[in-house]
Amino acid sequence: MKDKCIIVDIDGTIALDKHGEIIPTDFTREGWNEFHKHMDMYDSDRFIPICSTIGMVKSIDNDSLGTISIFFVTAREDTGNGKNRDNTLKFIAKYFNWVIDKQLYMRAENDFRSSAEVKRDILLHEILPKYDVIFAVDDEEDNIKMFQSLGITAYKVYLGDRVNGCK
Repeated sequence: MKDKCIIVDIDGTIALDKHGEIIPTDFTREGWNEFHKHMDMYDSDRFIPICSTIGMVKSIDNDSLGTISIFFVTAREDTGNGKNRDNTLKFIAKYFNWVIDKQLYMRAENDFRSSAEVKRDILLHEILPKYDVIFAVDDEEDNIKMFQSLGITAYKVYLGDRVNGCK
């Protein structure tokens, strides 16, 4: 019997860029290249929390008493000699002080595939062989469809006025 886990996205799900220039809007090859130029800007102070999703994940963690693992799976690129990874972990740790490095999965450097392709590979090779995924939380429709194609219940986060008051 496998352990249970949930999958949580970062950008648009638990974090919003204060300046808006990191979230890609052009999904062509040129758009992704432009997006990746800004990846070194993942300074943890640059992002504001999405409190409703953070609160939900904290509730699950508290109620499960640590019996459900929580993995953060992001299409952020793991570049800059670990700088992006360190900054991402720093942001997550502000709200989830129990998170350790092995709970964060990121896009490999110079991997320009879609977010759904990257996350699918992470799931198939790293998570699903060891865990039963209870559900996933993401903001992108392509990722939601990918999770569902693997038989994983997926909840879509919609942007709204819910970024203030996190504790």
